[in-house]
Amino acid sequence: MTDPTPKQIAVGCRFFNGIHHNHCEAGIAYAQFLGKNYDMFPCHPKPNGRLTGACSHFEFQTMEEIEQHDKETAQAIAEFFTSLADNKCPHCGAKIERKKQVGRCVYSESCGHRLYQGKLKKGE
Repeated sequence: MTDPTPKQIAVGCRFFNGIHHNHCEAGIAYAQFLGKNYDMFPCHPKPNGRLTGACSHFEFQTMEEIEQHDKETAQAIAEFFTSLADNKCPHCGAKIERKKQVGRCVYSESCGHRLYQGKLKKGE
């Protein structure tokens, strides 16, 4: 096996799905690595690529998979901003009739979806 690239190290294990889930996609429980055992968390290697914990399921994504994910993410972001520029809700496609400031969030009054965090400009 070749050494992982910096991008593969940054992404971590292919099965990691966030500690807001109880288990990774390979079925390994996260709880055993949280709290005092966090130093042994096996899903994300150290910056030098060294794994801190042992997990028999750990596997890097291929660079092709990472590049595909990055491409899909960039496309989704572009579509989101294109929808906003076209005055359409990026979540449901409804025409944005008016926007409403609620705290630090801006909502479409037409459909009720949150559009973004920020301040409305005068006249929006």
